[in-house]
Amino acid sequence: MAFAHFQRLSDEKQRDILNASLEEFVQYGYDMASTNRIVERAGIAKGTLFKYFSNKETLFLYLCEQCAEEIAHSYEEELDDLPNDFIQAIKRIAFCEITLSTERPELFYLFQHMAKHPGHPVYRQVIDRDREKTSMVIQRLIQLLGKNRLKEGVSHERILLLMTWVIEGL
Repeated sequence: MAFAHFQRLSDEKQRDILNASLEEFVQYGYDMASTNRIVERAGIAKGTLFKYFSNKETLFLYLCEQCAEEIAHSYEEELDDLPNDFIQAIKRIAFCEITLSTERPELFYLFQHMAKHPGHPVYRQVIDRDREKTSMVIQRLIQLLGKNRLKEGVSHERILLLMTWVIEGL
């Protein structure tokens, strides 16, 4: 697999290539992104980029996977130690998202752009792949719902809508 060559690079060089790719895809979207601009930003030859990634789509999918892992890593500690109170759990997840979006807004811009174009075939691959991760978070929160009684007049449907908004839409 071509990724093996990429993973042999120093962490710094991998970061340079992925950051250049992220900047390009955030600024131009997948269709208008240029591998010429990516290699120029990263300071590598175009042939070298294609040694690591067979084409632009492969690079994009790899980048999205790395970005999703970074986002998931930022949530891991929070999800492992969610409070038993459902509303407090939602607040903690929302705060985590706000913090990450402030520290790494480009990650959110990338995924926001994809969410606005769900019919795009390459974006659809990413959205479908990440749906499972999102579902795991929602399942954890649903477990918390079972442990708590909701205030009178608050339906499970309304809570599920709130969870979806916080997790997918914030």
